[in-house]
Amino acid sequence: MRTASLALAWMLGCVPDHDHDSAADGGRIPPSAADQAVCDDPSWAQLECPAGYTPQKFTADLEILELEDVAHPVCSGRGMFVHAAELEDVDHAGFHVTKNSVCAFGCFGTCGTGLSVCVTEHADGSPCSRVCSILDEDDCFDAAQRCDPDRACER
Repeated sequence: MRTASLALAWMLGCVPDHDHDSAADGGRIPPSAADQAVCDDPSWAQLECPAGYTPQKFTADLEILELEDVAHPVCSGRGMFVHAAELEDVDHAGFHVTKNSVCAFGCFGTCGTGLSVCVTEHADGSPCSRVCSILDEDDCFDAAQRCDPDRACER
């Protein structure tokens, strides 16, 4: 019995101390080679972005919001509205965002603090406009309707 206890203690002593390893590197998980390869691939710069947005890549640890997650569709889906309150406390907000342990990239634009976002497109899906304003969802509906006045929108 004593030999078994000693063997168990010896085996437990050889188990890596994961808490210690995490503390030594600041608690951060080391980036994987696959994540680095994704971030090094230049195709991110070829993203097709909505009007007013451009492809960008960030390597800092930032709070990034995926606009598709919080946007409200307007005008039969030809527009998206994001209320200013959704944009508080984020460093960047964008479309088609990819995040991993090394970087984040996607289509990003800038709107000032306290401004809502309205992104619209033509009926064929091509970009129309982006508006940063104190507008509301009804104003965004109207903006989307103006992109293709010959085709009615449904509320």
